[in-house]
Amino acid sequence: MPTLEGLQAGWRTLSESEQSRASVLMQRAYVMIVAMGVDPDETCDAVMDTVIYAMVQRSMASTADDAMAGVRQRTQTAGSYSENFTFANPSGDLYLTAMEKQALGISKKYAAGMHKVAVHDRGGEQIDW
Repeated sequence: MPTLEGLQAGWRTLSESEQSRASVLMQRAYVMIVAMGVDPDETCDAVMDTVIYAMVQRSMASTADDAMAGVRQRTQTAGSYSENFTFANPSGDLYLTAMEKQALGISKKYAAGMHKVAVHDRGGEQIDW
């Protein structure tokens, strides 16, 4: 299971309130990953921890003290001054990137909650689909 120390070592030092939030987010990220069919006993601990840390960092970047944290795009105009920011994750959602799904062995072949079932022809022979 990932730790606050591990999260902070690869990112930044968190305040006490951020540490509480990060602990909850790490637990939620773990539950989400397991719900997607990843068996923690069959997944490398380092991969699982790294993915969870990345999920938590993305979620917390939108509420960081640094005003520029989580900004994906910034636009400035000089005449009649204008400045626009687009945040990568403005609501602080926990999610997996395609690369993280691949690292965890999550296949795109089946929709969430769907299971492959055996299909048989009229003679009772299993059909490979």
